[in-house]
Amino acid sequence: MPTPLSEQEQITLAKAAESRRRCQEDCDRANRALEAARRADDASLLATLRDPSAPAEGRRMALIAALGRRVLEDSSLLLALIDDPDPELAEIAIRHAPAEVAAIGEKLRSLLDHPDEFRWSAAAVRLAVTKDEALVARFHEWFRHGDQGRRNVAFFGLTNGVLLDEGERLAFLREAWNCGGPDDHRTMLAVGLLQAGDRVGWSFLVDQARRADDDSACWAAQVVHEHDPALGLELMAHILDHGASFRVRWGLVEKMAQVADLPHVWTADGLAEARLWVDQQREALNLPG
Repeated sequence: MPTPLSEQEQITLAKAAESRRRCQEDCDRANRALEAARRADDASLLATLRDPSAPAEGRRMALIAALGRRVLEDSSLLLALIDDPDPELAEIAIRHAPAEVAAIGEKLRSLLDHPDEFRWSAAAVRLAVTKDEALVARFHEWFRHGDQGRRNVAFFGLTNGVLLDEGERLAFLREAWNCGGPDDHRTMLAVGLLQAGDRVGWSFLVDQARRADDDSACWAAQVVHEHDPALGLELMAHILDHGASFRVRWGLVEKMAQVADLPHVWTADGLAEARLWVDQQREALNLPG
């Protein structure tokens, strides 16, 4: 059974719960602002977007509402918003920018070397989903030699089924797998290979989950569960009971809460509830406890 929480772990959990509460309040406030923006007419939305002195949240919601109505025909305004000093507003503009418009596509490609991660990553993802094939060589370089953020974006770009066809995608994954690399890197590849029908990384995922010593163990256990429910449940129970740290154990609780609807995930009962859910699933499969 799960190890009882230490006093320090209970303090950490309480802080996380408070942070989640504040995030929910922020989300509720943003939803109210979005509803107000959706009730505004087009001229009011555009006026808000052109006014840099307007409240930041109001401008963000105005942009979302305007994008939903397709009223941003003026590419010069969208280009200005991409460069807006408010990073959240700029990211929204980048992620919805029509890359097929020449000036905007050129602007997005120029952001790939921007020092701010939110700008280059959003631009890369936007270009990838609009099938900018010039990105393929850059993504290969990022995946082989980039930092974690660039590897993650490159992996998405090369495996989302847009830039590479099925055969090219599998060849990339296999080549990268054969080159080795750090465990988090190989976990990503093993998952991609499994999704492509190649089980070469299966044993690695199982071993990664059994080690239960970092965040990737939780992801590995979840993926194994999707393909082999009995083994996946065994690995989940192992992480919940023997995870090397509070972060690893509660990382799995948080992931499980999304599918198991755990009512008290951010309380001391969350771990026990997750473990009970695993036991119930094992019982449903007629597996030994």
